[in-house]
Amino acid sequence: MRFAEQAPAFEPAKHGLFTWTVLGALRGWADGELSAGPDGHVTVGEAQAYAAAQADAQREGRPLPPYDRRLQ
Repeated sequence: MRFAEQAPAFEPAKHGLFTWTVLGALRGWADGELSAGPDGHVTVGEAQAYAAAQADAQREGRPLPPYDRRLQ
């Protein structure tokens, strides 16, 4: 099985950009992605929406959120 795209490496995190995005979503970065604001819980839907939005941003060449801010 071959996939049409490969996730680019993300050197600051020492793994792929997709992995960094998904782990971040689960860490809490996706909280509030589908609602008016964060509620302290990340749902599967929020994580999926966040990861998809970040993948689209990267694919379209839009800047990603600062890596340093996301480490908090």
